[in-house]
Amino acid sequence: TLKPGQGISSLDPASPANITGPVNITTGNTIKDLRIIGTTGSAVNGTNSVGGSLSGVLIDGASVRGVSLTNSTGTFSVTNSTIRNTASHGIVASSDTGSLIWSVTGSTFANVTGQDVFSNTSLTAAQNVTAVNSSSTGGALQFVFVSSSSSGQIGLNMTNNTVNGATAKARGLSVSTTSSSNFLGLIAGNNVTNCTVEAMRVAVGGTSVARAKFTGNRTTGNTGLTAVNLFTFDGTGSNLGLVMQNNISDSFTITRATNTDLNVEVLSQFTTASNNTPAPSLSNNPAPQEVPSGSLGIP
Repeated sequence: TLKPGQGISSLDPASPANITGPVNITTGNTIKDLRIIGTTGSAVNGTNSVGGSLSGVLIDGASVRGVSLTNSTGTFSVTNSTIRNTASHGIVASSDTGSLIWSVTGSTFANVTGQDVFSNTSLTAAQNVTAVNSSSTGGALQFVFVSSSSSGQIGLNMTNNTVNGATAKARGLSVSTTSSSNFLGLIAGNNVTNCTVEAMRVAVGGTSVARAKFTGNRTTGNTGLTAVNLFTFDGTGSNLGLVMQNNISDSFTITRATNTDLNVEVLSQFTTASNNTPAPSLSNNPAPQEVPSGSLGIP
């Protein structure tokens, strides 16, 4: 267990030391230029931890998770690291209270059995997760999974990632909001291929309010029934607002459930001014609603 402010690293970054872990973090800890191999349990653990960072770390063969954060707060980052061959999730942050800002940058995931990057919130927790310039190959579930039943604000920035599902991974992205969640997602410049269920999915239920902007994503070569699946469900007043610009996909499906709101900016110009390909498949009764450009207030 690292004490507050402590770090652990190799003397020579060019020749990282091997340890078995686990490494337990507390407050402001840094883990740098290490190989954490064959951990029994999760390789890095933080329960009620505050802040921290991983940089240049390889986690391979953990029998549970690569990084496991529970009710962690502050700012946590994973940079230029590799997580592979874990028996459960790559990185998971589960919270029912507090606020956590965390990021994954320039990192690689391979053959992760659970989710690669998993934001899991309930009760009053707030999280903002960023996944940028990273890659994922194979595995079982999603590259990024955001699941929230929290009343706190949930944010996602997923930008310039490459996901090759290798006909094994279910999705590149899955967002599921229920209860009274508030979600904002900015999804841009990602390339998702060879996933087996969908490339990207946003499902909004309960009385949750979600806003998502998809810009310049390429989701082709996936084998599910639809590549990008965006919908409301359960008919209890959920609200989904979408901006779709310059995306290329195998297909788009946008489905509005009864007693919900699903608004798409300039929907009638989906393939023209908004430059998406191909045209979307839309629900009929009720249909998604078109709203003016800029009216949803998505940055």
